[in-house]
Amino acid sequence: MRGKVWMLVIAITSLNVTAQQKNHLSTGQWRGELERADGNHIVFNFEVSKIADKPIIYIRNATERLTVDDITVQDDSVFIRLPFFDSQFRAAFVGDRQIKGIWIKRLADRDQVMPFIAVSNGKKTYRFKTGNTKPVANITGRWATTFLNTGNGRIVKAVGVFKQEGTVLTGSFLTPSGDYRYLEGVVDGDSLKLSGFDGGYAYTFVYNTHWFTTLALMVGGGFNNTRFEDRSLDRQSSAFGPHFNSTVRFAVGYNSRDWFAGFFYVNFLSRNYADYSGHLLWQQTENGLYRLVVAKRISLRRKK
Repeated sequence: MRGKVWMLVIAITSLNVTAQQKNHLSTGQWRGELERADGNHIVFNFEVSKIADKPIIYIRNATERLTVDDITVQDDSVFIRLPFFDSQFRAAFVGDRQIKGIWIKRLADRDQVMPFIAVSNGKKTYRFKTGNTKPVANITGRWATTFLNTGNGRIVKAVGVFKQEGTVLTGSFLTPSGDYRYLEGVVDGDSLKLSGFDGGYAYTFVYNTHWFTTLALMVGGGFNNTRFEDRSLDRQSSAFGPHFNSTVRFAVGYNSRDWFAGFFYVNFLSRNYADYSGHLLWQQTENGLYRLVVAKRISLRRKK
């Protein structure tokens, strides 16, 4: 009798389950940056809180607080949809205190996309770092401002309205078409930095107050009546002809809290044309002025 032996092999596969920590936005103060190609990044601050275990973001610009509650965390990604201007952040967690991705703003004909990074600072908050140099001046008040687009030469006149407390600076720029909303930043020595972000518009302003230079050209024209006199022939006549004039102004200098130094040049040119005995004659007058100024600022205190 031939016996049959059946062998039953049971393979048991062990399933190892590794618990992963769920990514989340840590509560507290965050500092975000929209990264510009020229290095002048647009900085803003936001605070992360929780209501019913759901994250809430408050974007802060000076005294303005914008609430954002459409936040989705999925695996290693976070999607933050802003309730204004059809814009959003798409980012990934980098560790537990940083997110990195892009900001997208949908326009009528295209999407505007900028790289984005944000870092959690816990309970501390700052917008721009400052050095050890004290502000050279307090610029609280209203300032005439000119914005120049170097690409197309377009000039926009504005009024800067600032409030400075120590190194902290807040304010806005008023233009004929509106304003730049709430801006926040610092005065660092001879420079100021301001930025603002509300989901639709992002601004950064950097200004250095030490060195200055100006160049101006004015050109004019008209008609003149020129009188000619030849005493050797006891002859006089007058003629009507064109007149041209120009003024060139140039200045360069250095300005600080205690000292001012500048070099100035002004050139005046005037030329008249007229017909005299069948000949076209011209007369030109030109004056130049050079000035070098060095001044020490002093403060006058009223006697008590």
